Amino acid sequence: MTKKALYVIGFVLLSGLSGYLLLGYVGLTPAWLGRAGPAPGLRGIPQTEVEAAGGPGPLIAPELGKAAYGGAEVPAPTAPPATYPVTAAGGAEIPTSAYAGRSLIIRVEIGLEVPEGQVGQAASAVERVAVSKGGWVEYSMVTDEYATVTVRVPVESLDAALAEIRQIGTVKSETRSATDVTDQLVDLDARLRNAKAEEQRLLEILSKAETVNEILQVEDRLSYVRERIERLEAQKKMLEEQVDYATVTVTISVPQPESPEEPLLPGFSLRDLVRAALKALVFAVTLIVVGAAFLAPIVVVGWAILAVYRRSKGGQGQAPQSGPSPASLEGG
Repeated sequence: MTKKALYVIGFVLLSGLSGYLLLGYVGLTPAWLGRAGPAPGLRGIPQTEVEAAGGPGPLIAPELGKAAYGGAEVPAPTAPPATYPVTAAGGAEIPTSAYAGRSLIIRVEIGLEVPEGQVGQAASAVERVAVSKGGWVEYSMVTDEYATVTVRVPVESLDAALAEIRQIGTVKSETRSATDVTDQLVDLDARLRNAKAEEQRLLEILSKAETVNEILQVEDRLSYVRERIERLEAQKKMLEEQVDYATVTVTISVPQPESPEEPLLPGFSLRDLVRAALKALVFAVTLIVVGAAFLAPIVVVGWAILAVYRRSKGGQGQAPQSGPSPASLEGG
């Protein structure tokens, strides 16, 4: 390989390096070529961090320990009620009668699949089953391809209602759970008996009060006790209703289309490959051209300076002849 070929190769490589520096760091990238630098957030630009949203807040209201009057502390349950899955091994159903003697809040979730166009009819059928068993519809949301229906059904009719609901469509999933609230009901009964006994004592004291001040004090306390009795009775009624009526949530959907088979090379595209190769080629040529344009004036000026330097150095190497040589004098 000759010197000239080495010079050309070196010039091309140097041009490409110069073009890369100019395009990548000086900011001379043409608009048609796209951005030639790292993605945003690498050169000191902070990336925005999105915090994951937490789940919904607690459903139990805080600060239930203080009474409405007098600031008296009411003991709150130390732990939430236990929840037990009501499903036998192998998916067999356990009848509700197996839990006789306990106060359980039963919840059932069933997933049904129906043919396309029958979602509304299936939702109406679920509602009719609940009403026919002495229950009611608590929530209903129906679209063309999906529906959610929540119904309340008496516990004694739960098994029969579930048997009819399963016949509405193809059962895809079924979950049954039971929350034991026996201890809560026992605690409410005890607190309710104590409050009513206090009410009777206050009534006896009120009948014996003589001064206005005594009457006002007893009536104020009596008003507080009666309000506490009403709250306890409301809590007990709510729990007893949840125990007597099971909650059944039915989700109805249509069959989903089968996903196509995964290709041998997922994500491979010959067109994208050719496009990327052409873009890389254009980018490489751009680097060389830009670098050559940048280096050409420098090389020309440097070459000219080198030529002048060599010429001046060659002229200084020749000795000046100021007179005749000794040989010519001897010959004369």
